Amino acid sequence: MPGAMTAAEVSDMLGLSNLKNRQWAIYKTSALKGEGLEEGLDWVVNQLQGNRN
Repeated sequence: MPGAMTAAEVSDMLGLSNLKNRQWAIYKTSALKGEGLEEGLDWVVNQLQGNRN
């Protein structure tokens, strides 16, 4: 989307680099277009499954 923040800008604004011992990821998504949602949810599922081991 024109004018949208980059992944780096989002990370900086949220202070994600300051999080220690946490996994995080930024995915480009559009709920209106249905883009990137599956990839983002797959990442969440993989993280949750990894935390169970």
